[in-house]
Amino acid sequence: MLGMEWKRLAHNMEEYLSVLLPLVREGTASHAGDTYSFHGNVDVDAAPVPVILAALAPRMLHLAGAEADGTATWMTGPQTLETHVVPSITKAAADAGRPAPRVLAALPVMVTDDPDGARERAESVFSIYGT
Repeated sequence: MLGMEWKRLAHNMEEYLSVLLPLVREGTASHAGDTYSFHGNVDVDAAPVPVILAALAPRMLHLAGAEADGTATWMTGPQTLETHVVPSITKAAADAGRPAPRVLAALPVMVTDDPDGARERAESVFSIYGT
């Protein structure tokens, strides 16, 4: 977020979850931290929503499993999901006595009758990831 230090992302996320999770689960939160301070409640007549974090690093995967309801990845390959993401987040959830977390693997998909054009477009759009 604007003005936030990028050096302490996991710490900032941990504090953010200290506010967000009680709000969506119980309707009230009280937290005074280094990054966030909030004392209040929300009155919404709805079931709690799952909270999914974008996480790949060890500490963020720990938060996603131990505190949140799972993780969402983007263009993460099956080997990384199998050997790093799923075992890390599943262990964090189990250690915290929480149910198995969700792992959402987002991948780009295109339905087309022009495979060569699709490959050309994909190469253009995704070239940024190689830099």
